[in-house]
Amino acid sequence: MTSPFSNAAPSLHKAGYSVIPLVANSKKAFVQDWSKYCKTRMSVGDIKSYMKEANLNIGVTLGKASGIVAIDFDDDLDG
Repeated sequence: MTSPFSNAAPSLHKAGYSVIPLVANSKKAFVQDWSKYCKTRMSVGDIKSYMKEANLNIGVTLGKASGIVAIDFDDDLDG
């Protein structure tokens, strides 16, 4: 069985995105210090080593490494 990380990480990385492995069925980072991958992308060798894990989810970081920015607005208004 291949994981979402194994299926998608190589092509996303090749497309220029910074990918990180996530805990299975979660949005929690599998790696410590994951935020460094907002500035620099994980090496191909590291990606290949995580691809050996049986069941990891995949995340794409925001920031310079992926060229993605998100803005989240919250307000106190009742809808």
